Amino acid sequence: TLEITDVESPGLESWELGDEAGDNSRTSITLAYRQTFQESRRIVFKGVTPAAAGTRWRIPTLLLHGAASHVGQLRITHPVDVRLRTENSVGIRPSLKADIPVPASMTPPNRSAGTEQLSFDIWQEDFQLELLTESKRAEIYADILTSLDLNEAGPDLNVAAKIETIYAPLFELELLLAAEWSVTAVSLDNEPVDWQSVPKEAGQ
Repeated sequence: TLEITDVESPGLESWELGDEAGDNSRTSITLAYRQTFQESRRIVFKGVTPAAAGTRWRIPTLLLHGAASHVGQLRITHPVDVRLRTENSVGIRPSLKADIPVPASMTPPNRSAGTEQLSFDIWQEDFQLELLTESKRAEIYADILTSLDLNEAGPDLNVAAKIETIYAPLFELELLLAAEWSVTAVSLDNEPVDWQSVPKEAGQ
């Protein structure tokens, strides 16, 4: 189910939702313009639809009565920790570029704000787009600098690591160290932190 939340178009005065005559599964949208027009006119529909994780779902189609041709662009904005996978598509394909200008108010936040966007080109009014929603697993990126200091007491190993996690918070970090080495101190941002050494199999 797609719920239309806003409609934008130059010269648009109002828009109204209603029941489609003879089809209870569809909703009609009536657009009222301030003046009649003959030139091309851009229309942007904005809506929201629920999508349960792990299930397939389809994008509802938009039918324009009396239109000789039907081309457009579909943009889907979703949280950055969610992955959308295309399962089936007919009459629609991934867009290489945004050919249709979109008002600034309709442009979704960027990745840093927690969202991502998919864009598709449409050339059939009865297009089909089936998607699968999946939660992304946490990903950890590590930048590690290692230095070895040889002195009279023996070798000292110092490891400085910059850890970054995306899609999920990090509560615990596990590192593997050769059994011959023993940890003497662990710090975070130059401050001592709690740590625990757990014996593993021989050689680890």
